[in-house]
Amino acid sequence: MYYLIKKKEKNILINSELSKKYLKLEINKKTIILNNQKLIDELYLNKIMPKVDKIAKKILIYLKNEDDDQDQTSLLYDDLANLRSLILKKYEKCLSEEAILMYMKKIRFLASELKKRLKTYNYEKVSNRTR
Repeated sequence: MYYLIKKKEKNILINSELSKKYLKLEINKKTIILNNQKLIDELYLNKIMPKVDKIAKKILIYLKNEDDDQDQTSLLYDDLANLRSLILKKYEKCLSEEAILMYMKKIRFLASELKKRLKTYNYEKVSNRTR
């Protein structure tokens, strides 16, 4: 919680109970400090979700396609791994545990769908052999 004390021509901001996770924003040359974790999660949600949606669309298009390509699967796995490392390294300091778990759950789901597709591809490839 912050208190703003006005004295003649100066404003003094007194910090009271600043949590470990806070966010400083500069809007129109003014600094705003957010201490509410839900607001911080929502701001980062707007940054991360377009990236997750973009990769999810690529994966869904790939899964609907009948053509099986292991190179495409590995590229999509790499995209998922990059997104996962981005969330864990860059945004872990600011996001709450619930938000991180939500993103990781979505990434794990997409990875499991790719694994299913890869297993069926490998199974079909092996089963077509004859002696």
